[in-house]
Amino acid sequence: MRHLLIVLAFVLLALCLSLSLAANGFLVWGWRLADEKITVWQGQAEAAQATAQAGSAALTNLQAQVDQQRQELDHLRRQLQTLTPGPPPGEAPTPSVTPTPSPPSATAAPAVAPTPDLAAMDAIQRQVSALRELEPKRPVSRTVLSEVELRTYLTQKLAKDYPAEEAHDDALTLAAFDLLDPNTDLRQLEVDLYGEQVAGFYDPEAGQLDVIGDPAQFGPLEKTTFAHEYDHALQDQYFGLEKLGLDDKHDSQRSEAVRALAEGDATLLMQQYMQQYLTQQELLDLLKQVSQFDQTQFGQAPRVFREELEFPYTYGLAFVQSFYAEGGWPAVNRVWAQPPVSTEQILHPDRYRAGDAPAPVALPALTTTLGSGWHLLDEDVLGELLLRVILEGQLSSDEADKAAEGWGGDRYAVYYNDGLSQTVMALRTVWDTNSDAAEFVDAYARYAEARFGGPASEQRSGHRCWTRSQDSLCLYSQPGQALVILGPSLPVVNTVSAEFPQFR
Repeated sequence: MRHLLIVLAFVLLALCLSLSLAANGFLVWGWRLADEKITVWQGQAEAAQATAQAGSAALTNLQAQVDQQRQELDHLRRQLQTLTPGPPPGEAPTPSVTPTPSPPSATAAPAVAPTPDLAAMDAIQRQVSALRELEPKRPVSRTVLSEVELRTYLTQKLAKDYPAEEAHDDALTLAAFDLLDPNTDLRQLEVDLYGEQVAGFYDPEAGQLDVIGDPAQFGPLEKTTFAHEYDHALQDQYFGLEKLGLDDKHDSQRSEAVRALAEGDATLLMQQYMQQYLTQQELLDLLKQVSQFDQTQFGQAPRVFREELEFPYTYGLAFVQSFYAEGGWPAVNRVWAQPPVSTEQILHPDRYRAGDAPAPVALPALTTTLGSGWHLLDEDVLGELLLRVILEGQLSSDEADKAAEGWGGDRYAVYYNDGLSQTVMALRTVWDTNSDAAEFVDAYARYAEARFGGPASEQRSGHRCWTRSQDSLCLYSQPGQALVILGPSLPVVNTVSAEFPQFR
């Protein structure tokens, strides 16, 4: 759904670091460094005890350091455990389950902050270039923004690029899939969420890199953010982020897949930078910063936002890692030459390797069928990821994963009548095999039963309907495909279903 991709051309480092560190052994590495430090201090204490005649004061001081560090380490572990989810189903300790959005507008950027440590930035650029094995083709403009400036920037960008009417339409579209309250203020939600999560961003239109922080204190968090974002700059110079469809409003599946490739690439590079160039103390400081990230807005955000935000940093990373393991960065560069085109290919790299592209699915226009007062809100492709997120609203993650796998293609359309405050949604899906389609139909029937609070009120072969006072939903099936129609009443749903004769 393209409306979820409006703002995200940023690195959500609070989220990215929390997931990445947990999923890829950096926490274990950090604990080992901390434990080694404690071991050294403990050894010093033991040596003092053995050799010092009058060293009771030194011994007491060393032992106090040991005890304090152990307490801090235990506290840090507990904090980080609350930040990091488990790995995805069927994967090793790679991440689990959301877009690097519309590139920031150069004209909306806030005032430039004081000049940061340019020498440190220059050094990181050289280090990232060497790690990524790509020499820069042109300079990149660099600034440091405060959190206040970031929030101002987000507010101005949304006011310019995301009109209130469009945000309202997007909320209605999400509500049609039972993903969001239709009265949600999406613009304010995005300002609050991204204001908390964004640590930096790269603007491909302006060729500018921004890091959020204090220019006078370019510490490990700022260094790590800069490394991540500078990799985006190199990606843009070599592969052309906008040209590849990073913000393709007409093909959200391709946009989401390219976004996952870009973030997976930059997150893997970021991990390599951290391991090679951060000192032990900087890594420990970074771990402590991660444990103190404010995740309040993220925790309160609708589930669809959380999962879509996580997606490019977790599954995108796992996708890129699978190719890096085969041939290093040259293998990743070959993926950039023919980027993935769906969330399915990101979720299942073997589908990308097999060239398993989404099947095109067409929908009839319904404006005339519905009659006066109805207009199209949105038409697009859900893809395996969002289909799974929808099912997770009523089913377990395992059930949703299994039901969504085998997705072959889909298309949805959402219509709205302002005068009646009524919604119609049609979703047509095709599947890799007949058994995949049957599995989805069975799972969706359970989803509908939970959503409507009971069994189907109308049922016959290949046709089930659920009704309540506000709306009705019907599920139709044929070998290898399924159709879902939501409307304000069964007569309206039946009128729409007549436009799909293949499901009669």
